[in-house]
Amino acid sequence: MAFVTLDEVKARLRIDAGDDDVSLTSLIEEASSAIADYMKYVDGDVPPRVKAATIMLVGILYNKPDSDSDGLFEGGSLPGPVRALLSRKPTMA
Repeated sequence: MAFVTLDEVKARLRIDAGDDDVSLTSLIEEASSAIADYMKYVDGDVPPRVKAATIMLVGILYNKPDSDSDGLFEGGSLPGPVRALLSRKPTMA
């Protein structure tokens, strides 16, 4: 289950080349899963802010694959900016 498509991610993150499509697809699945776990997701329509949070998390993971020098993942949770988008935990039915 993915909250966004590869095309949505590439458009938002301004990625033109197809060299990283496999990696991006994997990151989309990983980010969607992490956000679904955080929200205790139930199948249904995906609100725009959940899509935005997913794309943001993919961007963070894509740009800094091997480090957390900014401390965004401190405490083992989603980064603060991603949590902020999800703060109201929208209900999905």
